[in-house]
Amino acid sequence: METSITNIKITTKNYDVWITPAQHAAIRKLYDRLEERPTFEFFLSSCMAEYHPERTNETVAVPLLIHWCNMLIGIEKDGYTHS
Repeated sequence: METSITNIKITTKNYDVWITPAQHAAIRKLYDRLEERPTFEFFLSSCMAEYHPERTNETVAVPLLIHWCNMLIGIEKDGYTHS
């Protein structure tokens, strides 16, 4: 898989996912807002993505999904978050 050097690879529970620096920053902001924090790596492992390289030229998961405060948060390529 070809990826941009600016993208970051994270390992989820079942697979590796490439995310943008903006997505990583958004994840970090969500993590910093938690009162009881697991390790950051464990928090990252809860990310989910619909990633189908055979169907698209995308190398980055869009949207990235993460469980946060009993909600499922979507994080777009530009770091925009929504529930």
